[in-house]
Amino acid sequence: MKTLADIRETDRFILELEETHSKEINEITQRECLLKENIEQLRLKFDQTRTDINIQTLAKQVLDREQNQNLPKVILTTTNIQTDMNLNDLKHIENNIKYLQRISNEKDLEINRINDNMT
Repeated sequence: MKTLADIRETDRFILELEETHSKEINEITQRECLLKENIEQLRLKFDQTRTDINIQTLAKQVLDREQNQNLPKVILTTTNIQTDMNLNDLKHIENNIKYLQRISNEKDLEINRINDNMT
């Protein structure tokens, strides 16, 4: 049979576990919020990059029309290189967003699993 001291020690241990759990959940929640903010910033950058590429595409179309009117070919070459670099940047940003979204989903699963274990 448990003594009163054993019961109190068990209660203290349970309280410590609950406090630790609460701190860990708070830390995970803070990290999740930061991660979501970072994802949103990346999405905004992604949208801005997409807009920049659309602008560059339109500019290239204008330059193509002007080339038909005998403009120097050097301008077009520079525009093509700049567009290619931005397309690579866009792909890199897309990959980062997917990676961060996957991490966010894993953290959500981890939080749910921890909460399920506590109930």
